[in-house]
Amino acid sequence: MNCNTLHTKIIFFLEGELPAWEMEEVKIHLENCPGCATSADEMEKTLSVLQNDKLQNVNPFFYTRVK
Repeated sequence: MNCNTLHTKIIFFLEGELPAWEMEEVKIHLENCPGCATSADEMEKTLSVLQNDKLQNVNPFFYTRVK
């Protein structure tokens, strides 16, 4: 797997949505390519922040109070 191919699959890899054989290929590439490993780490952090934002419950009266 080359870097360009990996970049098209990284989100699917991080979300566990690739077939097992592709997950393994991506994992091997990340172990051997520091640049892609760094990109994957940054993407994982970004997805984590986005996921945490989704989980926060907002008081239903928050918007009324802000006005």
